[in-house]
Amino acid sequence: MKKTLSLLLGTALFLSACQTKPLDEPQEESSLDKKIYVAVENDNQVAVVDPVSGLVTTRIELSGMPHNVQVSPDGETVWVTVNAMEEDEAEMHGNDDALGTEDQLIVISTKTDEIIQQIDLGADLHLAHVVLSPNSAWAYANAQEANKVFVVNAQTYTFEKTIELPEDAEPHGLRIDPQGDLAYLALMGAKGMGILNLETEAFEIVDFGDAVVQTGITPDGKYAFASLYSTKQLGIYNVETKETSTVLLPDAKGPVQVYPTPDSRYAYVADQGYYFDQPTSDKVYKIDLESKEVVATIIAGEGPHGVALSSDGSEAYITNIVSGDLSIIDTKTDQVIKTIDIGEAPNGVSVWERDISEPSVSLTPVDSISHPHGIAVDLEDSNKVYIATHEGLLLLQDEKDLYRIGETTNDLMGFTIDAKDPTTFYISGHPSYGGNIGFQKTMDGGETWQKISDGINGPVDFHTMTVSPIDSNTVYGLFSGQIQKSTDGGTSWTLLNNQPEKIIALVADVVDAKTVYVSTQQGIWVSTDGGENWNELSGQLKSSVVISLSQNPKDGAQMLSFSDTLGLASSSDGGKTWASLAGAPNAVLYFIAFSASNPETVYAIDENNQIYKSEDSGLTWEKIY
Repeated sequence: MKKTLSLLLGTALFLSACQTKPLDEPQEESSLDKKIYVAVENDNQVAVVDPVSGLVTTRIELSGMPHNVQVSPDGETVWVTVNAMEEDEAEMHGNDDALGTEDQLIVISTKTDEIIQQIDLGADLHLAHVVLSPNSAWAYANAQEANKVFVVNAQTYTFEKTIELPEDAEPHGLRIDPQGDLAYLALMGAKGMGILNLETEAFEIVDFGDAVVQTGITPDGKYAFASLYSTKQLGIYNVETKETSTVLLPDAKGPVQVYPTPDSRYAYVADQGYYFDQPTSDKVYKIDLESKEVVATIIAGEGPHGVALSSDGSEAYITNIVSGDLSIIDTKTDQVIKTIDIGEAPNGVSVWERDISEPSVSLTPVDSISHPHGIAVDLEDSNKVYIATHEGLLLLQDEKDLYRIGETTNDLMGFTIDAKDPTTFYISGHPSYGGNIGFQKTMDGGETWQKISDGINGPVDFHTMTVSPIDSNTVYGLFSGQIQKSTDGGTSWTLLNNQPEKIIALVADVVDAKTVYVSTQQGIWVSTDGGENWNELSGQLKSSVVISLSQNPKDGAQMLSFSDTLGLASSSDGGKTWASLAGAPNAVLYFIAFSASNPETVYAIDENNQIYKSEDSGLTWEKIY
């Protein structure tokens, strides 16, 4: 019978309203080094659990049924499959107000535990599991009823394509190999494990003669495995030899999810039962994948369903769909050490862990600043200032120590930092031997750079560039006197028309993603529709050469500018009116930057490569380098 597992248990509601609701006594999220995300089907929530205190710290409210949940490999996001309610189901459960039409993927930020994206995929799909590629670039979701795999760009949150599977395949579980080349699909209808080549879309089925609920792949890529519900076995597939074998699970009622240990030696199998007229189990099995035998049987809660392990393999996390709780297992003793109440029908489970590794940025001391092209303040530390120069990216630390970051000595232009990630920067420019470098990005604080695109008529050399603090996929760059705009993080670009002339600097608004400013040789102009149309912002600066412009990241109404008519000036009404600052340095300030962590701290660099610092929002200044 074509029926998703989630619909056999409870209510399917449409996602019509989403919010984050902390509990009465929430744990401080910033202090947690590990969080467990659980899809709580019948409560229409994703629960965020602190495994140390045993508390549910946050409940992310959905008005729909979340089935599976998956933390991205880079730790930045959590992905959730959510299914809409059909009319007969709404009537059966007395919830006519929750009708909807679209099944969705929901994306949650691990930093804030708030929903940041909703991706409509279609109606009556019955989305099951979601996984991400090892580089976190792509998300894949199985549609059990539609016999499809949906492919979504995990960086831009845009639907890319569907991969059609054979009729009656009924894909449920899903895992990807360590290289990101193959997907292993649990086929409930075709009674086997599907192997999908994600590039060519070639598809084959490994026949296990039973409905497969979930698959897994060892971190070393040697074994794939499948939970065989009716025959109560774990199917094992040798990836190299293509040989199959099975392990009988004694007294099992119906195995569901399965997860390997980090050393690829064992697999933990949750034996749920309960579905398809089976008795409810309370067992979790530990399988030795080399000897192919059960080496431990662990008593958990009622109806063990989801399985996930910590990155070091020391703990296993089991959702118990009938008793409504989470069991934490010590994998050394294979005993349950903690049980945490979660809610009604907890299903999928995934683990987030803070990256506490030492930073890998290499720093080389330098003596001076040569030809600066941009300045920015570290998101978290107002005593760290980044300077894009003719000889690479520099760091000024604590007002006295100057370093070059990484090994690049390219002439960096159009430098800007990401407003949400302290290690992500963007540049353009050209190397010392000539030519241009296009649009580039670093995600490791400047140690290495990746070319994203050449831009239009490129490779470009954006002399000024800005990335929206609200939506980092929105980028503006000036090349050969014309503004180029990207809405997909710099992958593709369009040319803007009707732009102001003689542009000097671009500044994306800190409040509205569609608002962008330009300083020019004829004042300051603003667009509120993403650069399609422009208006003069301030009659006061109408004929002024505005060399630099900066906006307070915490207060969009406060701006600083430097012009040939007012010198350093401040605005408290979003740039409409300006007042010269008497305490300004006696210098021409080429670049100005506010600190995001402490907006009263402002830095500026002048025509002589000298750096100034203000700790009172620009009223008074001190030369620090």
